Amino acid sequence: MFFPPSVYTNEEFKKCHYKLLFSKILDKSCPIYYIIAMFFSRETDYAVRIIRELSRGGKKTIDDICQNEQIPRQFSYKILKKLEKSGLVRIFRGAGGGYALAVDTASITLFDVINSVEKELHLSECLGHRFNCPLKKRGKTICGVHKEIGRIQGLLMDHLKEKSLSEIF
Repeated sequence: MFFPPSVYTNEEFKKCHYKLLFSKILDKSCPIYYIIAMFFSRETDYAVRIIRELSRGGKKTIDDICQNEQIPRQFSYKILKKLEKSGLVRIFRGAGGGYALAVDTASITLFDVINSVEKELHLSECLGHRFNCPLKKRGKTICGVHKEIGRIQGLLMDHLKEKSLSEIF
């Protein structure tokens, strides 16, 4: 089931969007449930939870992070490496090592976290650079569906950049 953009207001979109991101149970009555479910991978969800745990301050062990945010340990190392590579997390190696935020949550958004773990952020593969559109092969311009999905993705990206993590957490 897909809800066209005309079904919800901007405020409903924002309210639902944040509700979905930070609840463990997605509310299927939310107009953007199906978009969010397609858009965010489990890895993205775990990355946001890792940042949330680290935002509580101090250096954390992998066990602290996984236990407090209910994240499987096998995923955590890979995600933390991506978060470090993007400059969001510091990794302390050796005895007494651990993980800490490298930036203030007031200076980063959900977009920053998502962008650090996802290769491409697209609601549909037709928005990706590697997609070979059958319409273009036939000499036609971009279809109306592509334009509309692109418009919706633009709204979502804007909302992801709107609030700092300190405002959300």
